[in-house]
Amino acid sequence: MVLTTGAGQVANTINVGGFGFAAEEIEEVLIMHPDIDEIAAFSIRHPVLGEQVAVALKSKRFLAINELKEFCRNDLEPYKIPAKMIRMKILPKTHSGKIQRNLCREQLIIRGEI
Repeated sequence: MVLTTGAGQVANTINVGGFGFAAEEIEEVLIMHPDIDEIAAFSIRHPVLGEQVAVALKSKRFLAINELKEFCRNDLEPYKIPAKMIRMKILPKTHSGKIQRNLCREQLIIRGEI
């Protein structure tokens, strides 16, 4: 289940197989990658676990999902490592500058990646 705030933004909590955590935990690790300019973590549906982690990112160069997974391995539990990634030139933001995770997720759906 995807939780939203009153403004339609995706709630920041991700629950993978009963383990709940904040999307910001993933973002704090990945933003340390020297080639990532912006990052947003959010949940996507998983048939067994309920949810899994996906990320939208803006980067200086092409980054493969395996490279991101390897970068996370030492700092995140395995269930927190992103399963899906979408590259964007501009991450959608509200007027106040917050990244709109729901629009990032919609782009994954539109591209047929989930």
